[in-house]
Amino acid sequence: MEIDELNKRIKECKKCRLSETRMNAICGEGNLNAKIMLIAQAPGEKEDRVGKMFVGP
Repeated sequence: MEIDELNKRIKECKKCRLSETRMNAICGEGNLNAKIMLIAQAPGEKEDRVGKMFVGP
């Protein structure tokens, strides 16, 4: 599966109750061949509202 198809499936997923309350499903972004990867906890309220990681306090 290609990354674009995976991101589409993530955004359309309704397999848990989180899909009932979230505004956005936030997918990873960046260079697929990068030598480092940042891993964070679950997105916060601001990230959910904006639809992008690492924007909240």
